[in-house]
Amino acid sequence: MTFSALFLAGCAAGRSAPPTAPNLDSGSVELTVFVSTSARGGEAADPDRLGDEVGRAAYEFAVAGVDLSVASIEYVPLSQADPRTARGRRKLAARAADGTVPVVYVHHAGRNTRGEWFPRTGVIVIDRDASPTTLTHELGHAFGLPHDGDPRNIMCSCDRQGRPTFSRGQRQRLAAAHFAGTRRAADRGGR
Repeated sequence: MTFSALFLAGCAAGRSAPPTAPNLDSGSVELTVFVSTSARGGEAADPDRLGDEVGRAAYEFAVAGVDLSVASIEYVPLSQADPRTARGRRKLAARAADGTVPVVYVHHAGRNTRGEWFPRTGVIVIDRDASPTTLTHELGHAFGLPHDGDPRNIMCSCDRQGRPTFSRGQRQRLAAAHFAGTRRAADRGGR
């Protein structure tokens, strides 16, 4: 199964693929990061936090042979596109660079959640108060990984403990998808 297939499998819950699925066959994933701003709350995430969380996610995915990088960071007033609404998420997905995964940091994600993957729009929304592993966790969902009950696992929906990571099986699933995707991409290039 290719990364594209894993990504689309992650969309199955929403019964429709996001407007532009990222090109995961190459083993490279790019993010378009949006940071919500408001007159009262300022920015939902500062550059240090973004660097720490993207770096953490990049490390976890690198273990499975997946390059994770940021295509762009854009500061968006909450009044222009509120990611807590379906309409706002659609607007942000349309603004994201083609082939990237839109990630939005917001002051209050709502619905008693700290982060959520929205398969219909392909957008990940992360609360300002979310743990540093939430981006990695939500990216795991975007690539088809389900929740895990072990609090030492990055895919646990609980209060994760210590330095949670993907399990060996999760890394193998990501690595196998990467291998299949890069092989398929190489086969297309050789024709």
